[in-house]
Amino acid sequence: MRCPYCKQEIDKKWSFCPICGRKIKKGRSIMDTMSKHLEHLRSIFTPRGYNRKIEQPRSNIPLSIIHGFREHPIPVVPEKGYEADYRQVKKLPKIVIEPRVNIERSSDAIVVNVELPGVESEQDILLERLANSIEVRAYAGGKAYFKILKIPYRNKLIDKRLENNNLVMKFSV
Repeated sequence: MRCPYCKQEIDKKWSFCPICGRKIKKGRSIMDTMSKHLEHLRSIFTPRGYNRKIEQPRSNIPLSIIHGFREHPIPVVPEKGYEADYRQVKKLPKIVIEPRVNIERSSDAIVVNVELPGVESEQDILLERLANSIEVRAYAGGKAYFKILKIPYRNKLIDKRLENNNLVMKFSV
């Protein structure tokens, strides 16, 4: 076997070239292997004869399924309390602060208190539901607050309010 960098003959068991010292890549990476298997699974499970397109359900973006040449939009109703309007999402300013969070759990609810000093109204706060978490963005003047809270999807937002520069959210258990 030859080193791909200095072209000197080396033993194929070696991980590094003794001449140039560079690492010798062997075989495939895990990502290459996973991509190959994923493509194989797609070829097995892709129906023949028609196409389908499924878009990520977000806010009020419709979920579309295309069979052949027809498109059937399926309306997706956003979960209450998450007002993420993706056309009006502000970019985060240069000063981004991770706010302090206090989580209290009772028998019937999880109460999350996020400290947001300088945030004046609920219009300055953006909540986005992700798979098993909630992204909190809040804007106060030239700074922003950003936090990802690990709240399972099964816990629904019951109440949300801004009190004394604190965002208080209540989730069902």
